[in-house]
This record gives sequence, structure tokens and C-alpha cells, in this order.
Amino acid sequence: VSTPTQHYFWLHCRRAQFKWRTLGQNELMFISVFFCQVVGLLGKLITGPWMRRFYRSHSNQVSYAQGIDDVRLVIRKCRAAEALELLSWTTDCFGEALESSSTLAILQKPPASALSALFCSMMKASLKAIIELLERQFKHQFEDMPADLAETTECARTHNIACEHLMGMVSATLKQAQSATITYNI
Repeated sequence: VSTPTQHYFWLHCRRAQFKWRTLGQNELMFISVFFCQVVGLLGKLITGPWMRRFYRSHSNQVSYAQGIDDVRLVIRKCRAAEALELLSWTTDCFGEALESSSTLAILQKPPASALSALFCSMMKASLKAIIELLERQFKHQFEDMPADLAETTECARTHNIACEHLMGMVSATLKQAQSATITYNI
């Protein structure tokens, strides 16, 4: 178990397995439903908007400096968010309006009052893990931001899809001719 969120989910799964043996399958079902609700809600509020914001074409991409500001905004919103408040958000973590759908309506359905503590603890653990991850990943960008960053990174992409594509091509070539040298393959 490597991250706080994985550890939290692992503990709840272990407890759920124990309760399932002692109390029955309904408890396990409720916990599974809350896991799906938490993950789905985070997908609608953070992950989906993140992908739309940063993984754009070159012609309409977010600048690198703006991307750093956007990451700071996400961290602030995650820190300020209350678990049950997320059920009534009408905008995502970037302030864009959420597209209403039947899926969103189901994900934003409040849990029964007796089970809201379980939902809140799951959501708080997830938000805490997101904050820790973003702060660790962007630590150097937050600390060492030169004044001319906006100008020097004007053309920089906010993602590494081109690098991943190139590495995929090299990997595929190496699989085709495994005994050949790299210079032969490239």
C-alpha cells in the first residue's frame, strides 16, 4: 500500500471484509457504492476538467505559467472543500460550469444521514491525497518561479504526450527487432 488514499481504501476494504463475514453483504455493498460515488465525483469535479484543461491541442493550449496558477487553484479548492459541499457544486475545480447529466445527479445524491460520516471520511482522505500529490509534483515550480517564466515558457506544452508517443514508437521498434541496436532501430 503506497499512498494515503490506497492505505485508507485498503483499511476500509479489510474492515468491510470482516464486517461482511460478521454482519452480511449489505455493509460491503454500501462501502462499495460510496467508493464509486467518491471516485466518480472526483472525476467529474477534478480529473475530467483537468484533462480538458491541460491536454489540449497546441493551438489552444494553456500557457505553462497559467498552468501553474491553475494547479494552485485546484489545491486551494481541494483544501477549502467540505465533503458534503462537493455534492452541491455547480462548477468544477477550475470554475467552469458542470454539465448537468443523469450521472452527475446520481453522484451528487447525498448519502443517508447515518452513512454520511463514512462518505465524508472517504472524501476527506481522497482530497488530502490529491493535495499531497499535487504539492509534491509541483513543489519546485511553486518555489522557484522566475519573474520571466511566462515569456520563456510561452511555447511550452503543459503535458508530455509527444514524449510518450516517441517512447512508444521506440518501444514498438525494439520489440520488432529485439537483437538490433538502438541506432539500427532509430
